[in-house]
Parts: sequence; structure tokens; C-alpha cells
Amino acid sequence: MTPAEQRAAHPLIADAPDVRLNTALWRFWRQVLMPVTIACAAIAGAHWAHQEVLNPPGARQNRRKTR
Repeated sequence: MTPAEQRAAHPLIADAPDVRLNTALWRFWRQVLMPVTIACAAIAGAHWAHQEVLNPPGARQNRRKTR
């Protein structure tokens, strides 16, 4: 059976995604984005632990005077 005949006989299988490629891409992006995820979680955890607001409302702003 030729590849064209196989696609005609099983159209859903012919349109199926490449599972190995999808798995490889998913592993790649997980590896790339893991440090970003950890950094964001660390920053959010530090802000939550210290309950510090960087620019609270009503705070005096220190601005440089320009000529």
C-alpha cells in the first residue's frame, strides 16, 4: 500500500500530530522556561513574605530636579 493509499484509508491517522516532535518541543520549552518560572516565584514569594509595597499611595516621591 502506498503512502497516498494509506492516507486515503485512514484520514484521521494521516492528520495526527507528530507525537515525538510535540514531546521534544514541550521538553525544550519546559527546560528553557523553568529558570524564568523559578525566578518569578522567588520574587513573588519575597514580596509576599516582606509585605512591602514599592510605591505606596501617598508616599513622598523623590524626584531629581532638572534645569
